[in-house]
Order: sequence, then structure tokens, then C-alpha cells
Amino acid sequence: MSASEPDWLDLTMASGLIARRELTATRLVELMLARIERLNPKVNAYVTVLAEAARAQASAADAEIARGRWRGPLHGVTLAVKDIIDVAGAPTTGGSRTLGRSIAPRDATCVARLRAAGAIVLGKLHTHELAGGATSESELYGRARNPWNTDYIPGGSSGGSAVATAAGLTHGALGTDTGGSVRMPAAFCGVAGLKGTFGRVSRSGVLTRSWTMDHVGSLGRRVRDVALLFQEMAGHDPGDPYSSRRKMPNIIERLNENIRGVRAGALTGAFFESQLDPQIGAAFERAVQTLGPLGVKTKAVTFELADASHAAGTIITIAEAASTQDEVIRTKPEEFGADIRKQLQTAEFISARQYLRALRIRLLVQQQLEGLLREVDVLLTPTTPALPTRSDGKTTPESLMLFARNTRPFSMPGLPALSVPAGFSAEGLPIGLQIIGRPFDEATILRVGHAYELATPWHTMNPPLAN
Repeated sequence: MSASEPDWLDLTMASGLIARRELTATRLVELMLARIERLNPKVNAYVTVLAEAARAQASAADAEIARGRWRGPLHGVTLAVKDIIDVAGAPTTGGSRTLGRSIAPRDATCVARLRAAGAIVLGKLHTHELAGGATSESELYGRARNPWNTDYIPGGSSGGSAVATAAGLTHGALGTDTGGSVRMPAAFCGVAGLKGTFGRVSRSGVLTRSWTMDHVGSLGRRVRDVALLFQEMAGHDPGDPYSSRRKMPNIIERLNENIRGVRAGALTGAFFESQLDPQIGAAFERAVQTLGPLGVKTKAVTFELADASHAAGTIITIAEAASTQDEVIRTKPEEFGADIRKQLQTAEFISARQYLRALRIRLLVQQQLEGLLREVDVLLTPTTPALPTRSDGKTTPESLMLFARNTRPFSMPGLPALSVPAGFSAEGLPIGLQIIGRPFDEATILRVGHAYELATPWHTMNPPLAN
């Protein structure tokens, strides 16, 4: 890939070209803005494009690099941000009429840290209203569309982040993940998506959906890309009361370490198998077989509380989301889209006893998973048990719950999890492999994902969009 063929540059490629002075940040930004203008109408990933601000950042980056002040691999590359994360000078709408279009006075901590590393923010990305659904649609901005087939949903709620990354409209993206909202769209759109351990990345400046389950995550075309973004974002922030003080290691240095001897547990049992699409099941088996020659020792394991974890996580999420919107849902329910309004009104029937019971289940789930992760180093599942549905407004509540079936059980206890591309359906729709790790051991899941990626062709394929 040369500087004259920039359409499908991943973050690492773009970074290398800039570091070697083969491409300027200014030229890269102009190419990206032109591509957004040309292709965004097809996929509806961006809701706000910050063209002039991006040009100013690019000019400043070029001047610094020319003086020999290269900040690192993110310097001069482009980034886009889910529209529930604050970017100074841009509106944070959350895809909802309830928030208006007030301008954020400052960057969220995660954005500020990436800017400090030299990343250039191109704009804000489509989210399902208030990060509350799997189809990435809102009454404000309509529907984001899957770049592999625009008749299909991209997943959600960070659908715009996955779409923009897959379509080559940014080199990396930020999303949020409460029950799978980074990993699910990553799988549906054929990119990598990482949710770190709960508390690893600050949520200061991020709209709250569930204060005990929300995570900020990263999306990229390669595992290394998401690792680079995560490395810069992670670390304690006193502005987030849930922020961990755990020291963040250098995960980039470990990315290429040999994975021979890593023990993996392939999750089996009715919860993970009863509603599994056969094409996804076959792709998962091939992925497990691919890891064998790389030195990964895989055995079947069961997670008996998976069903309880999924159910309790749903209760916690909806109850906490409703509490953050309590006044508006009571006084101005018409300001919400129909699906979010129904979700928040349903939450009124969740009792304190049910919520507290769900919190107790979380402790049992954490204990069971701690035991499993003493037997193995990582757990493996398909990222989603079902393929994306058509973007025709007929997606059922049952299918929406099914999309998060394999992701929510690991969000609830706050474990780190990564989705990587693992094949395609007969219809040409991407399939994802999910790799789950021990708390604060993002390095291992990234090593496994990186090694798997290098052994497979899926990350090299691009959606059939006109350049």
C-alpha cells in the first residue's frame, strides 16, 4: 500500500507513512474528508464532520513532525468518536432529541489523551439513541448502514464507529460497550473491537447509560490498531469515580509474543449452542482449529451462570439507564424514539429487590469466571450467535436480545473482551470471534487476537464500496 493508494490504509499503515515522511497529516486528512463526503451518504456513519478543526490539527501535526517532534504512532492519524463522547467544540446529541445540540466545552478524558498522542479528530459518529440498541438508528439521524451490504444493520449501539472504520472513513474509532456495543458492531462490520476491563478507561465526559457496566472501547481495522488506541486511553482518572488505579502495562511491546502454550476454553453448553447460526458455528470451529497450530491448547468448558449473567446484566443496564433519564421519561416521554421510550418505561417495573438480586448474581458470576480463568488463560465464543438482520425496521425484540447473548455475560462482570474478524456468511456478511480474558489482562487477549489475525485473511478484505 502506497501513499498514492490511501483508501484502505489502516491506522498502523497510515502511522508508518507519516513517520517516514511519505505522507503528511494534511494530505491524509484531505483524502479522508473527500472520502467521507463521497461515501458517508451511503452508510450514514458520521453525524458531525469537524473538517476545519481536523485541518488545523493536521497542520499543527505536520509542523511538529517537521521539527523532529514526532509524538508516536498516533501522531497525524485520524480518529472519529461515538456521539455520546464529548469532543470540545462539537455537539453531543446521543442521537436523541432529549439532549439538544449543546456544544461540549471540553474533550472527554479518553479523547483528550488521544489528542495528546497526536490523533486528529475527524468528527462524531452515529449511535443508536442514547446508546440503547443494537441497530444504530435514531429519529435524529436515521439508520447507520452496514458497508458490506447496506440493506443490513451494522449492529449497535456503536454502529457508526464500526461502519466508519470498516468503510475506510477513519483510521480508528471510539465506541462504548455496556452489553456488547463495541464487539457486536465490530463483528457485524468485519473489524476489530476491544472492550477493556471495567475501570481501565475513564468515562469522564461520556454520557452514562449504566454506571456499573459502561466501558469506553476502541475499534480498528487491525488488532494492533485497537491496542494502540487502548494503550493511550487507559489509566487512572480522578474525574471518573470508577476509574481503576491499576498500573497499565505496555501492551504494544507484548503484542508479538509467541502464544504457544496459551490455554483457551471454548465455551459450550445450551446457552452458547441452542440458538447458534450454523454458519457462525462452523466459522467458530475453524477459528479454534486455526489457533491449534499456533500453539494454543483448547478444551471445551462450561459457564453454568451464563444465562443468569445475561439476564442480570439486562436488568442492571435497563434499571440504571432509566434512572439517568428518570425526569425526562416521566415529563416528556414523547421526546424519545419509540424503542427507547418503551425500554425506559418498562424499567419502571423493575423493583429494587430485582435490581439488588441482579447485583448479587454479579458476584456469583465473577466468582465462577475467576474459577474458569484459573483453568484457562482465555475464553472463546462467537462474538454473536446470529448474523445481522436486514435494515427494514422489522428487527424483533427477541433478535435484539440474541445479538448480545454472547457479549453481555462478560460485560456484566467487567472482563476484557476482543472481537476479531473470523469469516463470512454465504451472503457475504462478516462473522466475529470473541476472546475473553482475566481482569486487567488485556495483553493476553490482544496477543491471541493478533496471532489469529496474522494466520487468517479476513482482516485484509474490504467491503464492496466504490472508492
